Amino acid sequence: MLEGGMASADHPLCPVFKAAGSAALLARKMGVTPQAVHQWRKIPPLRVLEVERITGISRSDLRPDLYPIAKGAKSGMAGVSL
Repeated sequence: MLEGGMASADHPLCPVFKAAGSAALLARKMGVTPQAVHQWRKIPPLRVLEVERITGISRSDLRPDLYPIAKGAKSGMAGVSL
């Protein structure tokens, strides 16, 4: 369970949290509060590269609206919805 009673599987960034170890660990590595991370429904544009570095999830998977996948390239998280 995430803080506030929300099950982690219900959060849109659950795959990101799992890759980081947890939402709290992601927050700690980024120098923000866990509450701030839990409020995100998408990774904020200024945080994408940092989250990519921490989790290993490509920027195009984290924010395809900002970093579209090049034609012919494959996503590293095919079938995973963020």
